[in-house]
Amino acid sequence: EIIKIPNAMNENMNADMNMAAAAVEIRELHAFFVTWFTGRDENSETVFRANFDARFADGFQLVEPSGRLLGLGDLRGSVLGGHGASPDFRIASRNVIPRPVSADHILATYEEWQIGATNSTPPDNGRAATVLFRLNDDAPNGLLWCHVHETWLPSNVMAAGPYDF
Repeated sequence: EIIKIPNAMNENMNADMNMAAAAVEIRELHAFFVTWFTGRDENSETVFRANFDARFADGFQLVEPSGRLLGLGDLRGSVLGGHGASPDFRIASRNVIPRPVSADHILATYEEWQIGATNSTPPDNGRAATVLFRLNDDAPNGLLWCHVHETWLPSNVMAAGPYDF
């Protein structure tokens, strides 16, 4: 016997799965950044395409904590050129809160804590981030990064940490 689930229940289950996928995607991309910047990943186009390129939408933009706007090409070049540049680099993503904003977009906020980021000042820092994802079946975790806006956490918050990761 086939059991049919009402559409409303299917939609709620899909929304819940997409929310969970957003949290996983944030953690997986940042895990790649750690392995890439520490040099633990192979420095190859194949590895980079699979772990970076496959995740970003055309037209992606990043607003850095300084307010500088980077397009996807600039970000790609910066990350690609940073292979092995921060051997002690670590990231922790905390307080991830995804929210549906439309049938095919998810907005998520999170804190990103970094240790040993040689290309950031200070190298041990914390930032608040907001990401807009677009659902895409071909992307890792079914989500493409469309836009990210980061801002530094207050200096007293950064100084206090936590850097226990």
